[in-house]
Amino acid sequence: MPRMAFNDANILIFTGKDCARFLDGLSSNMIDFQSHSVIDTLVLSNRAKIIAQLHLFMLNDMLISITICEDLDGLKNFLNSKILSQDVIINDVSELNHVDIVYDEALNDESVVTLSETTIVKINETSPTRERERQKDYTRKHKEQVRENKRKRNPHICKKCAC
Repeated sequence: MPRMAFNDANILIFTGKDCARFLDGLSSNMIDFQSHSVIDTLVLSNRAKIIAQLHLFMLNDMLISITICEDLDGLKNFLNSKILSQDVIINDVSELNHVDIVYDEALNDESVVTLSETTIVKINETSPTRERERQKDYTRKHKEQVRENKRKRNPHICKKCAC
């Protein structure tokens, strides 16, 4: 079973009753653990720029994030600035843990498995490039929806440029 250390990944733990709703408002995908065991999503800036890629799963009433980003401190500052009156606490436990990538098709079909002191998380094979393309498509569709809503409110708007 090939195994490789993944030093570019960090681990953030989100606790508090509002943590899933908090991340849902800042990310590209719906954060709903009823239908998924592991959720792959992107944290977006106010201008819909990708700040980080998150692989989220629940473990012992904590929302765990395997986080991939260039600027972890910038991500933590961004997230902390968005916590208003929500019950959300963010802890960086990257120094206490390590992330390995294991290539093995024989792994259990479950998304999150705990064996001894090791937690194995099966993450979808979606590349960051594919996620960016999906985000661009989402942004384009959102802009089209906004234009359509403007046209419905004011039918005299030019359909060509939605000005």
